[in-house]
Amino acid sequence: MQKYNIADFIGEFERNSTSPNTFYSASMDMSIVLRCRANPQVGKMPNYLVYRKGKGKAHYMSALWSFNSTTKGAFEYIITDTQGAKAIVEIDMFTLKIKKP
Repeated sequence: MQKYNIADFIGEFERNSTSPNTFYSASMDMSIVLRCRANPQVGKMPNYLVYRKGKGKAHYMSALWSFNSTTKGAFEYIITDTQGAKAIVEIDMFTLKIKKP
Protein backbone atom coordinates (compact mmCIF):
# COMPACT_ATOMS: atom_id res chain seq x y z
CA MET A 1 0.00 0.00 0.00
CA GLN A 2 1.22 3.49 -0.87
CA LYS A 3 2.01 5.62 2.23
CA TYR A 4 0.74 9.19 2.27
CA ASN A 5 -0.02 12.01 4.70
CA ILE A 6 -3.47 13.59 4.73
CA ALA A 7 -1.86 17.04 5.17
CA ASP A 8 -0.60 16.80 1.55
CA PHE A 9 -4.21 16.83 0.32
CA ILE A 10 -5.66 19.73 2.32
CA GLY A 11 -7.26 22.10 -0.17
CA GLU A 12 -9.96 22.52 -2.81
CA PHE A 13 -10.38 20.42 -5.96
CA GLU A 14 -12.60 21.50 -8.88
CA ARG A 15 -14.95 19.03 -10.59
CA ASN A 16 -13.87 18.01 -14.10
CA SER A 17 -16.67 18.71 -16.61
CA THR A 18 -15.84 15.72 -18.85
CA SER A 19 -15.41 13.22 -16.01
CA PRO A 20 -17.80 14.23 -13.20
CA ASN A 21 -16.30 11.88 -10.60
CA THR A 22 -12.87 13.49 -11.02
CA PHE A 23 -11.76 16.58 -9.08
CA TYR A 24 -8.54 18.46 -9.94
CA SER A 25 -6.31 20.98 -8.17
CA ALA A 26 -4.02 22.86 -10.55
CA SER A 27 -1.91 24.29 -7.70
CA MET A 28 -1.12 20.74 -6.44
CA ASP A 29 -1.20 19.11 -9.92
CA MET A 30 -3.30 16.37 -8.38
CA SER A 31 -6.58 14.61 -9.19
CA ILE A 32 -8.92 12.91 -6.77
CA VAL A 33 -11.44 10.43 -8.14
CA LEU A 34 -14.63 9.41 -6.33
CA ARG A 35 -15.26 5.72 -6.91
CA CYS A 36 -18.05 3.32 -5.94
CA ARG A 37 -17.68 -0.38 -5.14
CA ALA A 38 -20.04 -2.46 -7.28
CA ASN A 39 -20.60 -5.05 -4.54
CA PRO A 40 -19.47 -3.62 -1.19
CA GLN A 41 -18.56 -6.30 1.33
CA VAL A 42 -19.40 -6.21 5.01
CA GLY A 43 -17.17 -3.66 6.73
CA LYS A 44 -16.25 -1.81 3.53
CA MET A 45 -17.89 1.50 2.69
CA PRO A 46 -19.43 1.68 -0.82
CA ASN A 47 -17.66 4.96 -1.74
CA TYR A 48 -13.92 5.63 -1.67
CA LEU A 49 -11.30 8.04 -3.03
CA VAL A 50 -8.34 7.45 -5.32
CA TYR A 51 -5.62 10.07 -5.93
CA ARG A 52 -3.20 10.70 -8.79
CA LYS A 53 -0.28 13.15 -8.85
CA GLY A 54 0.26 14.65 -12.28
CA LYS A 55 0.01 11.91 -14.90
CA GLY A 56 1.24 9.24 -12.49
CA LYS A 57 -0.37 6.04 -11.34
CA ALA A 58 -3.60 6.17 -9.31
CA HIS A 59 -3.42 5.09 -5.66
CA TYR A 60 -6.13 4.19 -3.16
CA MET A 61 -6.66 7.04 -0.69
CA SER A 62 -9.48 6.27 1.75
CA ALA A 63 -13.03 5.08 2.19
CA LEU A 64 -15.64 7.82 2.72
CA TRP A 65 -17.22 7.47 6.15
CA SER A 66 -20.52 9.38 6.39
CA PHE A 67 -20.28 12.30 8.76
CA ASN A 68 -22.85 15.01 8.04
CA SER A 69 -24.90 16.69 5.35
CA THR A 70 -24.97 20.46 5.41
CA THR A 71 -27.83 22.81 4.68
CA LYS A 72 -26.05 24.20 1.61
CA GLY A 73 -26.34 20.93 -0.33
CA ALA A 74 -22.89 19.56 0.44
CA PHE A 75 -22.10 16.21 2.02
CA GLU A 76 -19.32 15.70 4.56
CA TYR A 77 -17.29 12.55 5.08
CA ILE A 78 -14.38 11.48 7.27
CA ILE A 79 -11.25 10.04 5.65
CA THR A 80 -8.02 8.70 7.14
CA ASP A 81 -4.47 8.36 5.89
CA THR A 82 -2.10 5.42 6.28
CA GLN A 83 -0.98 6.68 9.71
CA GLY A 84 -4.54 7.08 11.01
CA ALA A 85 -4.74 10.91 10.81
CA LYS A 86 -8.25 12.14 9.97
CA ALA A 87 -9.64 14.85 7.70
CA ILE A 88 -13.08 16.01 6.58
CA VAL A 89 -14.10 15.85 2.93
CA GLU A 90 -16.89 18.15 1.78
CA ILE A 91 -18.40 17.39 -1.63
CA ASP A 92 -20.87 19.63 -3.43
CA MET A 93 -21.91 20.11 -7.06
CA PHE A 94 -18.68 21.86 -8.09
CA THR A 95 -15.92 21.10 -5.60
CA LEU A 96 -14.36 18.58 -3.28
CA LYS A 97 -12.71 20.19 -0.25
CA ILE A 98 -10.40 18.39 2.15
CA LYS A 99 -9.94 20.14 5.49
CA LYS A 100 -8.63 19.43 8.97
CA PRO A 101 -11.24 18.29 11.52
